[in-house]
Amino acid sequence: MLGGAAGRVDGVRAAGARVRGWHADVTVRTDLRDTAVLRERVRAAAEQEIARLAPAHPMSLRVRVHGPT
Repeated sequence: MLGGAAGRVDGVRAAGARVRGWHADVTVRTDLRDTAVLRERVRAAAEQEIARLAPAHPMSLRVRVHGPT
């Protein structure tokens, strides 16, 4: 669910997510060189999806963006 929300953000080539307990890791790959703006857009999409799911406890979120090498 979180990976799908992140994958729908413009500029994301691939996305994945892992949730363990009350922590979520979202990782995306992009072809864009400037990843800072994309990181914030992915974070916003993931936070919106977490809010939609309405977990019983607050979740911490880490977003990683891998650009071209």
